[in-house]
Amino acid sequence: MVELEESEDPDFVNAIKDSLAKFVFTLEQISKTFNRKLLSETKILLRRYETSYDLAYDSLPREQLFKKLSWALKQDLPPMVETKKWMKLMADDMYAQYLQIGKARKTLFDSDVSKDRGCKINMQAHFHDEPLNWEAAQSYEYACSECGGYH
Repeated sequence: MVELEESEDPDFVNAIKDSLAKFVFTLEQISKTFNRKLLSETKILLRRYETSYDLAYDSLPREQLFKKLSWALKQDLPPMVETKKWMKLMADDMYAQYLQIGKARKTLFDSDVSKDRGCKINMQAHFHDEPLNWEAAQSYEYACSECGGYH
């Protein structure tokens, strides 16, 4: 019996693709939370200038990374080094935006002299402001749903 290389093992390749698909799906869901609610007038303008908007939006780094990860999913075996780099870049990009939103929320009313904010906003919302620690993330063990062990 011939031993398969890890990269030739269909179970290995399927596990990689499943993990990548879950990661991309999760990032897509997180990305949607950054979208603001738009007024109808703004939506109409976006519809009117949809091509220009799409071209500008699609050139953003995060959208380029989404395209690269989608491309990787379509490969027989995703390029592991590049895919890992793209995943980290995308997570770092989103986390940087999250930190910017948290900082803006904390300082939004700093210069106001009135206690009346004129809007509803949860100022008690908790924001983490520590950088992502990839070494700690890589040291976690995950419970395997198939065997019950940790990997």
